[in-house]
Amino acid sequence: APESFAWGVIEADSGIYNFQLFDTIMKHAGANSVKVLGTIMPLNDYALDCNSINPSCYNLMDGGPMYFLNNQRTGKICSTDTIAYKNFVAAVVERYDGDGINDMPGLVDPITYYQFHNEPELNCAAIDSVSYVQELRMTYQAIKAACPTCQVMNGGCARSLGADSTYWKYVFTNGRNFMDLTSIHV
Repeated sequence: APESFAWGVIEADSGIYNFQLFDTIMKHAGANSVKVLGTIMPLNDYALDCNSINPSCYNLMDGGPMYFLNNQRTGKICSTDTIAYKNFVAAVVERYDGDGINDMPGLVDPITYYQFHNEPELNCAAIDSVSYVQELRMTYQAIKAACPTCQVMNGGCARSLGADSTYWKYVFTNGRNFMDLTSIHV
């Protein structure tokens, strides 16, 4: 994994959370009255054991792979990692929810909106709609357990919601109880 990308990941090592970058972002956002939408991406090693390498994953602008920690292994969260993933979500939400329990020191403006994933129907995410809804449910429950008033939304539709979008029809039909809002990127 390229060292230059380790700064952007909260959990580079299993169960060890580094909030330094995101604390800095939250400090500056709060100082400038900027609201933050948290995006939960299960891209650490949660897809390592049960998914194969995905050559469709593109590189970031400076040439490093987007999904670097798991060597381009993307897809569903492996069943052996669900507890670790829920712990990760709980730790992130608890740090930034502003309830006074394990909050970021000096937190000015808490995160109250969370998006799960980002355009998961694209090839690089490599997660099917059934798995996405299962993971959305798991994420929703973990967020609500840490912050009952936080709002949760899907990871944004990158493609048309027209008649050909069976992916999002499935998500909105079967996952609607795990979204307070929806996000559409078209």
